[in-house]
Amino acid sequence: MGKRERRKGLRYERELVQQLSTAGINARRMWGSDGRSAGLGREVDLVVEGLTAQARRRARIPTWLKCNTDVVFTREDRGETYVIMPLEVFVKLLKKSNSGE
Repeated sequence: MGKRERRKGLRYERELVQQLSTAGINARRMWGSDGRSAGLGREVDLVVEGLTAQARRRARIPTWLKCNTDVVFTREDRGETYVIMPLEVFVKLLKKSNSGE
């Protein structure tokens, strides 16, 4: 990965932490975008309310991910299911979870 790509990723990680913090969500970026600095996995970029997160920024997101729903479930054949959602929905769920509702 080149210097330009690293800077782009770093900016995105900082942007996410800022947006989440502004929304009242506890978020922090791992030093060097490497969770090993905090005793976590190498691929951990952020810790959000105790959840480990990987931040990926792409020039283009597949259109099937941008449907008009709150979440998208996806899975490889015989693989694990993943949930993809807009940041606003994630923040809403975390806030609801933290308030005990």
